[in-house]
Amino acid sequence: MSAERSTNLEIEPASMATACGPKVDVTSILKDLLHRADLLSVALLHETGVVMEQEGDERFQDQGEIGALTAGAFHSTAMLGNRLGDSNVEALCHEGRHQSFLIIPVDAAHLLLAVFPGACKPGVVRLCMQRSAAALRGEQVGDGARSDVETVGDWLGA
Repeated sequence: MSAERSTNLEIEPASMATACGPKVDVTSILKDLLHRADLLSVALLHETGVVMEQEGDERFQDQGEIGALTAGAFHSTAMLGNRLGDSNVEALCHEGRHQSFLIIPVDAAHLLLAVFPGACKPGVVRLCMQRSAAALRGEQVGDGARSDVETVGDWLGA
């Protein structure tokens, strides 16, 4: 990622807008997620579609449209779920032949977008993303030590 595109934002835990509490190192969390889940790209977005931070392959870096499309797709799916009687949309996934993507909410105002190779298993990527979302909220993840499973490839025996 180019230096001029990196925002290196620090967000706060829980609501990410609270005035108290320790800061969260978003860049480190996203880089760790990129490595652990073998992602092509990962981005933290505000619910409006504004990209707050992103890491990964330059081909998938947001030029304005990816953030807006991500937020729109997630919110329209949530509205459809609401209309059908399910008020809790936990993820939106597209499984493509070459690339896939997964969107999960971090909290009420932020989304996490991951782009990954089509051969990766979305369930494993989602598990890694949920762990990172918890870290972004400032929650203690596990016992605070690095996981025994370092990458998705380790889980799949690759």
